Amino acid sequence: MKLFQQVCLLSACAALLLGLAGTACGEEGPSGRVYTVGSNGEIPGVLFPREVDYEEFLAQCGSQELYWSEWDSDVFAIEWNREAFDSAVSGGKTEFSMEGTYALPGDCPEELRELWDAGLVTMPEPPETTVWVRPRDFVTTYFQEPEDLPAVEVYRGAGFEEAVRFAGMVELRQGEEEKVYDPVTAWFRVSWSREDYELGMADGEKTSFEISGSYLGPDDTRLEGWVQAAGAPRLVVNVKQPPAEAEVYYDPAYGGAGAAVRTLYVTPDADFDALALPDEVTLMRLGQNGNYRDFAVTWNRDEFEDGLASGADSFAVSGAYGPGASWPQEELDWWGSLILLDEGTPDPQLTVHVVQEKKYPFTADIVNEGDLVPLFTFPWLNGAEEVACAFSLDDETWYQEATDWAWSGDPATGRVAFTVRIYDDDYDILPIPPDAAVYVKLIVTGSALAGETDVFVLKPPADGGGSWDMTPYDDQGGDHGGGGQGEHDRPGREDGGSGAASGLTFRELLEMVKRLLPAPAPVQPLSPPEVLEPSYSAAPAPEPEERPAPSKAPEPADSAAPAPAGRPQKEDGGQAARLPAEVRQPEAEQALAAAPEEGPQAVPPTDASPEAAPPAPAPGPEAAPEPVAVQEGVAIPGYAVAVAATAALILGGAALFCRRDKGK
Repeated sequence: MKLFQQVCLLSACAALLLGLAGTACGEEGPSGRVYTVGSNGEIPGVLFPREVDYEEFLAQCGSQELYWSEWDSDVFAIEWNREAFDSAVSGGKTEFSMEGTYALPGDCPEELRELWDAGLVTMPEPPETTVWVRPRDFVTTYFQEPEDLPAVEVYRGAGFEEAVRFAGMVELRQGEEEKVYDPVTAWFRVSWSREDYELGMADGEKTSFEISGSYLGPDDTRLEGWVQAAGAPRLVVNVKQPPAEAEVYYDPAYGGAGAAVRTLYVTPDADFDALALPDEVTLMRLGQNGNYRDFAVTWNRDEFEDGLASGADSFAVSGAYGPGASWPQEELDWWGSLILLDEGTPDPQLTVHVVQEKKYPFTADIVNEGDLVPLFTFPWLNGAEEVACAFSLDDETWYQEATDWAWSGDPATGRVAFTVRIYDDDYDILPIPPDAAVYVKLIVTGSALAGETDVFVLKPPADGGGSWDMTPYDDQGGDHGGGGQGEHDRPGREDGGSGAASGLTFRELLEMVKRLLPAPAPVQPLSPPEVLEPSYSAAPAPEPEERPAPSKAPEPADSAAPAPAGRPQKEDGGQAARLPAEVRQPEAEQALAAAPEEGPQAVPPTDASPEAAPPAPAPGPEAAPEPVAVQEGVAIPGYAVAVAATAALILGGAALFCRRDKGK
């Protein structure tokens, strides 16, 4: 056989081996799965403390999660023998074992179902579990531990009912030897001995004593007949002694929302008994954070009635602290001696403003809180239950949101500041145009001025600054209750956070700036630069020897059209050819831009011969390399490459051997 024939034969063998290896890799079938129960996958036993229910058994043991990798798992159904379960229960067994089989669940993934049907799923050992059934005559016994004795604290002389009113139940615990068919702890109702309590109180020397009682049954009626309490309950009664030193209290909310400073708005016909004033306040013990006591607050009725009769627009009413309504008799005796107020705690102060208007007064403004929203500010008139703040953009379609004193009121000022936010079905806030007029009004429930107020219109200021002007609506006249015309503390004037200027959005502000700037000059398209002749003679390039043309790589589908004649094609896939003419960078400018960084270079040939090297692409975004298209295909495994390499080595060795043998 000639050398050429030997080479061809060995090459065909190598290609055949490589093709077989690639085919075997490409046609590899799906791999199987081996499932395990995992670290915590064992099925726990099922305990029936009351009635036995097979459906409850399935709810606890009807499925199990199995793992086929460290992180991947599937849930399988478990099929149990229903006949064996019913037979064991009807036979009176209190403990028996069950063995089941794994099955695909109803919502099984299609991939798992295909593997299951192909026999490529390996399951663990069949599942097992234990069932415990409570014997019908089993009763759980609970005990009262010595360290769990309940205790009450009362003053000497307190009645029996007062002492035990919060001790009607005790919590007991199971014994350690009991099987847990019932809760570990359970509450039992008790009845205490009045005789033991009175005997303990009669002994004036005792500061603590115990009383006994009897159990009345479990508090949870579902445990009736299944549980019992052992022994008799005991209760510890501690007799509270007078404090060794005086307790001093102060108002932590002084100057804020406490009762020390209050402001009230009333009408001239207000009744003192109908005033919504606090009659109790909580003060904190000095030096002991978390220790509080309730004190009563009383207001001077004579000062209120005299101030109202004087016709003054406002007047002051004094108040005083006193013992709380819940204080026992012993603590009432300590007031002023063992229970004191801090010297720095002032007496409660009340400022009363008399509203003379016939309509509920208020002011409104448009403020910018991320969106333009109406802000309503008004005093909370005594007797008002709810106030709805309403606005409209056309005086026909109204939007409103209600508030009350507990939600928005400030006790120190007696006023409410409330912004209305209306959202559509998509939870987007209803926009208010910056140049639109907004109609506003209040709808009041309760008080002497209940009903709707007059309608006012908010108009954006012409100068673009400050708050919006609030004026009565054009078709209304008469007294408008001073809405926005008699109040100088309108919100938004101090901080400049309201009005038309603050209502501009960023986009609108940007458009305003663009209008103020001069128009930019039109951009003229760049003309192609003139090709400069070299200022020195360059040595002619040697004649290239003929060689086969290199094969071209496949062009991507979105490549640009070829470069025009006389201009070499860009190496970046025609990036410059795809750009508009006015932003295309000529090759001469690219060479000049690259010269400071790359050093002196020879001037490239000016002719359009194929041997002329293309200029280097200019740096910058225009010269960014095109993304290389990666052709998807089947990856050849390592062992196939190894087989091909072995065949190539054999081929090379045979060729060398044949040539050497022929040379001999």
